[in-house]
Amino acid sequence: MKPIRHNTHSIFFHWAGAILLLAVVLSGELRHWLVDAGVAPMRTLMVIHIGAGMAGLSLVLPRLLARLFGYHPPPAGVNRLDKWLVKGLHCLLYVLLIVEPLIGWVIVNAKDFAIPMPLLGFEFPRLVAADHDLVASMALIHAVVSRVFYSLITLHAGAALWHHYVKKDDVLCRMTWLRLPPPDKPSARPLSHYRQLMRRYRRFPNA
Repeated sequence: MKPIRHNTHSIFFHWAGAILLLAVVLSGELRHWLVDAGVAPMRTLMVIHIGAGMAGLSLVLPRLLARLFGYHPPPAGVNRLDKWLVKGLHCLLYVLLIVEPLIGWVIVNAKDFAIPMPLLGFEFPRLVAADHDLVASMALIHAVVSRVFYSLITLHAGAALWHHYVKKDDVLCRMTWLRLPPPDKPSARPLSHYRQLMRRYRRFPNA
């Protein structure tokens, strides 16, 4: 019997990526507010933003391998069009998981900075030389792509919550270690209909 959940590696990489993405969003979109509130200095927030983004980029390959070679239960209760929409959304999210950190990588290098990873003991290679004009153009692209990315993430998360709280199915639980909802009980209508037929049959003489 095939498992109902996604494979363990996919579940782990999915939620690790979600935590990293949350760190990227908070340190990037709220950095000015956090600095003004005295929560953290700008340098610390940018280190978190860049580090979480590069860590998320590093997770893309193992996530893809887990998705290609691990078990994934087919979506239930959706038509063919919905299945293609889900696949298209997932493919687009994977593309943006690669493209957006790469743009940020270029921006950092174009500012004449390197991206060290002290915890892992290495430094990412420089993709481009220092170029202030490139920084301005890539920063605009980075901002636009991030809005598209955040919109798709919101759509993805909203759909999962809609399945969980409105449709009350197991779509969200299959990507977690939460208890799966009990299977639907078989309907009592066939038995009730059978009893009605038997009652009608008994009314006939010699039955």
